[in-house]
Amino acid sequence: MYGITRDHFEGTMAAFRMHSLLYATCCILLVLWVVCLLPVSADFPKDQMVSPQHNCCHIENATQGMYKAYCNHCHLKSVPQDLPNRTIALDLSHNLISQLQNSSFGHLWNLINLNLKSNVIVHIENAALTPLLHLKVLCLSGNELTQIQPGLLNSSKNLTVVDLGYNLIPSVPLAAIENLPNLQKLILTKNSIKSFDFQSVSQWKRISEINLSRNDITSIPKHAFSPLQNNSMHALDLSNNKITEVTSGVFSDLTIVNFIYLDANNIDKFEVLAFMGNLKITKLSLTGTSLKEIIPLNKSTCERVDIPHILNIELSNNGIFDIPHYAFAGFNHTLSLKIRQNRITNIANTSFCGLHSLEILDISGNHISSLPLGAFHCNENLLQLNISHNHILRLHPGSFIQLSMIQHLDLSNNLVQGCEYRRWTVKTLLTLNISFNKLYNLPDRMLWGLTNLKVLHASYNQIRGYSPFAFTQTPHLQELYLNSEGYSYLAEVFREMTDLQILDLSNTKLSMNSTHQFSGTASLQELYLRFNNLQSKNLFDSKTNYSLFAGQAVLEGLYLQGNSLNNMETGTFSSLESLKSLDISDSEIKVLKEGLFKNLTSLTTLYLRGNQIQEPSAHALYGLQSLRNLFFERNMVRSLPLTLFNDTPHLFKLFLLENHLTTIYPNTIFPDTMRFLDLSHNPLSCKCNLAWFRNWVKLSNVVLMQPNKTVCSRSSFPTLVNHPFLPFDPEEFCSINVTLVVSVSLVLIMVGYVAIVVYYKRWWFRYRLYLLKLAILGYEEVEDNQQIEDYRYQINVMFSDGDEDWVDDVMKPAMEERFPQFESILWGDDYFHIGMYLVDAIHHALENSYKTVLVISNQSVEEIWFMTKLRMALEHINETKLDKVVLIFKEDVEENQLPYLVRLFLSANRPYLKWEEDEYGQDLFWAKLEKNFRSNKVINNAIPV
Repeated sequence: MYGITRDHFEGTMAAFRMHSLLYATCCILLVLWVVCLLPVSADFPKDQMVSPQHNCCHIENATQGMYKAYCNHCHLKSVPQDLPNRTIALDLSHNLISQLQNSSFGHLWNLINLNLKSNVIVHIENAALTPLLHLKVLCLSGNELTQIQPGLLNSSKNLTVVDLGYNLIPSVPLAAIENLPNLQKLILTKNSIKSFDFQSVSQWKRISEINLSRNDITSIPKHAFSPLQNNSMHALDLSNNKITEVTSGVFSDLTIVNFIYLDANNIDKFEVLAFMGNLKITKLSLTGTSLKEIIPLNKSTCERVDIPHILNIELSNNGIFDIPHYAFAGFNHTLSLKIRQNRITNIANTSFCGLHSLEILDISGNHISSLPLGAFHCNENLLQLNISHNHILRLHPGSFIQLSMIQHLDLSNNLVQGCEYRRWTVKTLLTLNISFNKLYNLPDRMLWGLTNLKVLHASYNQIRGYSPFAFTQTPHLQELYLNSEGYSYLAEVFREMTDLQILDLSNTKLSMNSTHQFSGTASLQELYLRFNNLQSKNLFDSKTNYSLFAGQAVLEGLYLQGNSLNNMETGTFSSLESLKSLDISDSEIKVLKEGLFKNLTSLTTLYLRGNQIQEPSAHALYGLQSLRNLFFERNMVRSLPLTLFNDTPHLFKLFLLENHLTTIYPNTIFPDTMRFLDLSHNPLSCKCNLAWFRNWVKLSNVVLMQPNKTVCSRSSFPTLVNHPFLPFDPEEFCSINVTLVVSVSLVLIMVGYVAIVVYYKRWWFRYRLYLLKLAILGYEEVEDNQQIEDYRYQINVMFSDGDEDWVDDVMKPAMEERFPQFESILWGDDYFHIGMYLVDAIHHALENSYKTVLVISNQSVEEIWFMTKLRMALEHINETKLDKVVLIFKEDVEENQLPYLVRLFLSANRPYLKWEEDEYGQDLFWAKLEKNFRSNKVINNAIPV
């Protein structure tokens, strides 16, 4: 019964081998899985990985195979347990962690920096931080802790920073932190601490900063800092507490403290005795503490105490009414004293005695109405004195005697109306600020004795004039600020100021007796003349050909914004070869004469914004070889000449926003250096004629600024209206239509054939049509009541200098022969009224002439003076509402060369004639001219000039 057959045995062995093979396979797979898993659980890639458990955490490589883990703002409720054990910095701030357990950091024994800021931690178990032997920085601020367990940090002997701010801790947790020998920074700001005492922290040998601000501390124990006497403290912050008194000797145990902050407490008395002792303080601040009284030392006390080394004292934003005699006696080492924004009404000439080393004194923002003589005579080392924002009525140089080293004096924002005419004794003064006062003039002797003054601020007064000798006592003045004064008359007061580098006369309503105001200021580098109602004639004297800026060889900045500078003469800026920045914005400029900028070879920035320029000439920017930034916005530019930027090869930024540009003509040349272009707020017509420009923007390196505000106007393809310009695809709208091309070609051939026939018979056709029109329609126009006899001149003929020969040889003889009844004809400028200015003479000729004839040629449309006559003639039409002007085209003028004004005239169906060389054409010409001479028709529309 126990026998086993051979077949059964072999089956059993086969099954055993199969199970063994499966078992071995499973073991191998298990080993491979463990090997592959270890790097993931222990080490992460060098660059950056995401924790498999918490996808919000980011792991970054630190140094030498260590990592930094950032798990902030992840809504975590506990410390992640799958972080690499070689993590040295862990940021868990801004999460929802409510407690730290003993096992929270068991696997993170390499941590050096732990940030748990802004969680909701209410409890920390005793051994939660025990594994963190290397921890140096611990931040627990912004939680809900009410206590720190004693011994919690005993194992973290390397801690240097402990931040427990913004919690609910009622007292300094000395039992938890007193045994930290390397502690350097302790932060307990914004808790509920009512008192403190550091007498038990004998192991703190390296503490440098203690922050107890924003608590409920009411007093400072006398020997609270005795264990810290051998430490060099950086900062002790007790600000924003409820301290009412600083008693004598409370800081005497400290030896060196860089900053002591007692701001925003309830201290109403500043007792000098409280800070006596062998104490070195870089800055002592009692700002906003409701101080009302300074209690100085008496002489007997001063002799018995050690004098402190307090370098900077800040007592600003308090309620101090008075500074007693010798108020700061004992502060012999103080360098800076600031008592700004108090209620001081008077000071004595002994108030600051005792401050023998004082270099900076700031008593601005008080109610001081006068300064006694020798007010600062005890402060021989004073370098800076600020008495601004007070109520001083009169300036007396005697108040500043004995200040043998003073360099900067600020008396701005007072009520100074005048000055005692006494010589200043402060020979070292470099800067004087008397701006924002009530000075009506700047007398000769006001600056008497300030021979080394380099900077004078006198802006925002009510100065109405300057004596020619006002600045003779300040020969080394380098900066002078006189902006925003009253109406100021200049009588060459700056001529001899050879060292002057910056002069600001903006907003002063200037009036000048000549253009020689700056003839002696050869060192001037910046000149501000903004908003002064200056006119072009104030900048350039056309009689003497002398510029206001003549001789300014080193001037780099000229600012003329907000004046009235239309039609500036070409010599205005001719001497400014070093100029780098020119601002003529908002100056009512309509025309830029060619050659205006021709000598500005160093100019890099030009401001032309806010003017009325419509048609800049092709060479308006001639000479600006170094120009990089052109601000041409807020003008009325309708088109850009093709070669406008040929003269600016280094242009980098071009601003053309808020103009009237509808298109950019093909072949317009932009410099290769241009990188930024602003065409926003222009009525761009996104049609095929703008396709080339869209392709150029796409292929070039130019950045189109404000692309969302560079949109297609209503004249664009319907689907593009009010859409951004950049998405405009020319290929979508402007592809070739073969049928249309063939049809148009056939039509053009037929039209061309007809045109040739008509051309050869043109004058026959026109003459017959003209006679037919006279026969059928007649004339019913409303005519002027005045007859030709009512005018002083019958015909006024205007032409350019280049057309004078044609007028003399052709037109004048023909008119004398055909129109003998016209005896009073003005033939050009030579017939104008003698003794008048030329512009006035033109007005006189237009108003007193029955008809005005303007001869148009290719040369005349390029002449600015002739175009001025044309503009005045069109304005005269608008004024009189009579069609008194006739245009005669001497020759063919290309359409793109026709000035804008001529096109406006023609578009309104105004009379014009074309001179022809053949007989029929001339007969028709004289017939039409005779018809136009018969009467002046009344018009009911104006030409928009």
